[in-house]
Amino acid sequence: MATNLPLIALMGNPNSGKTAIFNLLTGMNQKVSNYPGITVEQRR
Repeated sequence: MATNLPLIALMGNPNSGKTAIFNLLTGMNQKVSNYPGITVEQRR
C-alpha cells in the first residue's frame, strides 16, 4: 500500500495527554479517562 502520508506515532507515559493531542490533531473524539489503557482502538 503506497502512500505519501507520513507515519506518526504518539508514545509516552500513561495519562500524559497522548489522546488529547490525538483528538486535537485529527478532529476525532477518542475517549479520555483517568486510568491507563483506556484508549484501545486504532484510528487512521
